[in-house]
Amino acid sequence: MKWILSFCLVLTLIACRKSINSDVLQINPLSFKSKGISLSKLADNIEYVFIDSTIKISNITNIKFADDFFLIGTGGEGLLMYNKTGRYINSIGRIGNGPGEYQYALHFDIDTVHKRIYLLSLKKILVYNFSGRFTKSISLSNDEPSSDIAFFNHHLFLFDEINYGRARYNWIEMDTLGNVCSSKLNSIPTFHTTLFFSAPIFRNSRSLYYWNHYNDTIFQINANSIDFKYLFSPGDFRFAPKCYHILESNFPSFIPIRFVESSKYLFFYYSFKDKLCNAVLDKLSSNFFLVNESRDIEKRWAGPGIINDIDGGIPFSPYTSYSENGDSYIIGWSFAYEFKSWASSENFKKSTPKYLKKKKEFEKLANSLSENDNPVLMLIKLKE
Repeated sequence: MKWILSFCLVLTLIACRKSINSDVLQINPLSFKSKGISLSKLADNIEYVFIDSTIKISNITNIKFADDFFLIGTGGEGLLMYNKTGRYINSIGRIGNGPGEYQYALHFDIDTVHKRIYLLSLKKILVYNFSGRFTKSISLSNDEPSSDIAFFNHHLFLFDEINYGRARYNWIEMDTLGNVCSSKLNSIPTFHTTLFFSAPIFRNSRSLYYWNHYNDTIFQINANSIDFKYLFSPGDFRFAPKCYHILESNFPSFIPIRFVESSKYLFFYYSFKDKLCNAVLDKLSSNFFLVNESRDIEKRWAGPGIINDIDGGIPFSPYTSYSENGDSYIIGWSFAYEFKSWASSENFKKSTPKYLKKKKEFEKLANSLSENDNPVLMLIKLKE
């Protein structure tokens, strides 16, 4: 059976560097252990980075950290670069309809070696240097994916989602001149649905991962192989292939939303039985733990968060990860008004965090903010 799966996967790939990893963990929300893991179990400290007010940010759509700077996609202010202390450095291009301009700063990635930023904008890739100057555009055909982009192993990977029941590719790989090197065709035949799902890719320092809501597999792209990494367990809570054409009346109770991975943990945000949930996989024990759950729809973008027992602050919702000097970090963020609201809440006042001095520092921090200040980044350094 394993040989058949391997053979089928090879047939669907144009690239030659493929293999199958038999060590595959299954993701089943019914089997997650109910264990309220707090932040101090995962991290030693939490650091707050204030995004300065040189440009007022209405919303954050994406965050990446590389080469000692944060690159932040925003709702209406474009792609902005900040140093590690939150000081504004420069803007990357600008929003507009002219040459080198874009409508949304949502999907982008960074080449730290050649100091380039690649931004996916409709049917083209816009390329900028670290000073924010537009250098060139790579045109994409109507057949090529345009849902997400990653710079990996010196190449560009473009990913697609099976939205409205159709997608030609799962991904294509191209060089930085725009020449296609390899691709993975979507194996699911076109079907009719009005549903639109986002299935963002995720990554760590060594691999890319991709998935969608209709297949049962999360794939791992490495430098020389593509592996089965995780499987969604079968069950009535998932999409069934026979129900693809009537999804609106067979909406599943289990909807994966976001994954964030480090070398030791996999953080998993999902919806299950009308609740928003955060779980974490401890890779050493191969156990999934349900961290927290909530019916608070106002937190739909972030999830209920991991209880912050380090300083008693806002529950931490993992958004993305990065590595620096051999250490693993997770980034989250919250609006300034959320800091102020939490600091005045009964939950905070009654909390008994591990470090009472840090609780006072958090309260002082929150009180120093204006409700209209820019969002605040939250960084945790993971125990490894």
